[in-house]
Amino acid sequence: MRAAAAILLVSVATIWFTRSQVTEQVYVSGLGATGMPTADVFNTALLGIGVGALLGAPSLAGIRSGLRWLSWSASGTLVATALAFVGASQITCTYGCPIPFTPGSTLQDLVHIVFAATGFTGAAVVMVQLATSSLPRPTRLIAWGAAGATGLVAAAGASLSLLRFRTDLGATLEFIAMTVGVVWLAGLMVRQALLPAERARATVLPVSVLS
Repeated sequence: MRAAAAILLVSVATIWFTRSQVTEQVYVSGLGATGMPTADVFNTALLGIGVGALLGAPSLAGIRSGLRWLSWSASGTLVATALAFVGASQITCTYGCPIPFTPGSTLQDLVHIVFAATGFTGAAVVMVQLATSSLPRPTRLIAWGAAGATGLVAAAGASLSLLRFRTDLGATLEFIAMTVGVVWLAGLMVRQALLPAERARATVLPVSVLS
């Protein structure tokens, strides 16, 4: 699990490095778009996030939400999330990453955004599953904080993009949301690696999310 955490942290650091290599403000996916000089490095880093999440997924085996509608294994959610990021790293958007169904957009852009959106959504679901599990209170509170921060910041960034208003701020917010999610997951992997196997599994019993 420590290897998974290391891969995640190196990958997110690499993405920030690629961002520093471009002068224009671009959203996260824009760094890997066709024709971008940062594409190869960025897409390798995005693949690394997928691989790191996939390697870390077994550590969440047995952890389930106390909410009936989220009660499947958090490990399964993380696997689906990881595969979505792997897909997004292999099928990139075209130059400029046009919004699907707008002038200039292609099927490739649509497929990429579906993968990317699935990955972001899956990560948020994992956070909520852990926040509503029977893991220790500090771990659940951190998961709630990460879910709230990631969701709100990402939503604000996406809204600015759709409105085509202050896209420079929107791009920065998206990078921040991505970073919060990846760093949270890396920290979780370290925590799971340090726990005895019997304590790494939460019970299935419903619990109050803040009790």
